[in-house]
Amino acid sequence: MIYSGLIDNLNNKESWINRIHPLIKFLCIIIFLILILTTNYLEFQKIFFYFIFTFFLIVLGRVSIIKILKKVLEITPFLILILISISFLFFKKGSILEINIFRIFFFKIQSNYLNFILILCKSINSIILLIFLIETTDFYLLIKSLDFILVPKIITSTILLVYRYIFVLVDEIKRMELARNSRYFGGFIINQIKIYANIISVLLIRSINRSERIYFAMISRGYDGEMKNLNFNNFNKFDFLFLILFSSILLFIKFLL
Repeated sequence: MIYSGLIDNLNNKESWINRIHPLIKFLCIIIFLILILTTNYLEFQKIFFYFIFTFFLIVLGRVSIIKILKKVLEITPFLILILISISFLFFKKGSILEINIFRIFFFKIQSNYLNFILILCKSINSIILLIFLIETTDFYLLIKSLDFILVPKIITSTILLVYRYIFVLVDEIKRMELARNSRYFGGFIINQIKIYANIISVLLIRSINRSERIYFAMISRGYDGEMKNLNFNNFNKFDFLFLILFSSILLFIKFLL
């Protein structure tokens, strides 16, 4: 089977952050994201400290920084295009602002450009945090944490099944692509439209049939819509200590810097 690697481990090194309760880590990242997204565009210095804190978490989690950056760079061009489109729709030409960075660097910039840069920085920081959460937490335990905070089961079950079987679907696509390439002898692309349409239709039919077989197999094994996991341990004092310390650092950056 060809492994698609959509959500693969960036680093198999174990760290103490991996042993923190998944729900605690999930709540910490949510708090972090809320504080980042609610930061005013004039508070750009706080964005810098948020990046520093994110880097510190990555080091503590022993996650490969280079591989995280590679994943972020793959997403950044699409993110820039989306933000440029939004800026043309909603951002009007703003006033000229005088920016003072740590009382060392002074420059002038239009407020709409500054908005664009800071939204981009906040988006990249948020993406890094989500990657960090996934790479330091077992995905099934992370979904179980969503169940714990009463996220509807239809959502958590859908996410879990998509994560589990998206690799199977990608492998099926690659096998069909390999079969198509072995029978392709050149010609204009427009002549291949019928072939691509047949591939899509066959893929849809195979996906429906496979999903039915999977569903009946799960029902025969007692699946009742609830995910069972024996590794979802209880909280301990260290988990609450981490939550308090994490929140304190973020609040210090938010309100005191």
